[in-house]
Amino acid sequence: MPWIDTTTLGDKPEKKVQTLAIDFDGTLVENEFPNIGAPCEGAVEFLKEMTDLGWKLILETLRTDDDLQRAVLYCNQNNIDLWGINENPDQSDWNDAKKVHATLKIDDRNVGIPLKTGSNNKPCVDWAKVRDLFVSWEVLPPKTTDGTKTFQIK
Repeated sequence: MPWIDTTTLGDKPEKKVQTLAIDFDGTLVENEFPNIGAPCEGAVEFLKEMTDLGWKLILETLRTDDDLQRAVLYCNQNNIDLWGINENPDQSDWNDAKKVHATLKIDDRNVGIPLKTGSNNKPCVDWAKVRDLFVSWEVLPPKTTDGTKTFQIK
């Protein structure tokens, strides 16, 4: 039994909103702050899969001002559909805390997030291993060797 409630994912009419907060530097791109680093391999594809399943994405970063705008522009240019930026848009309805509420968070500084060495020799998120975790939790379907999904999310 997966620890994430996946019974509300899919085409059911009572679909529960699942949120994924994602960091920017070292997570979506290699860490070259204040510059935008090279893309972290697999990040955009993974996030597309998640949004296709109805997950809402929240960019949660310490970047501010022009640095934040460049990060948001990067997301826009890569078709990463952000629902929130440093906030959960629904959170103010029930809580006024500064901490962003999300179902899950992916950040290169989180304990347990799989990392690899980027092209700049700095650690960055290993999105292939993150995807494997989501498959083991039955959030995402496994892929066959030809890249197709082996089952449909209910």
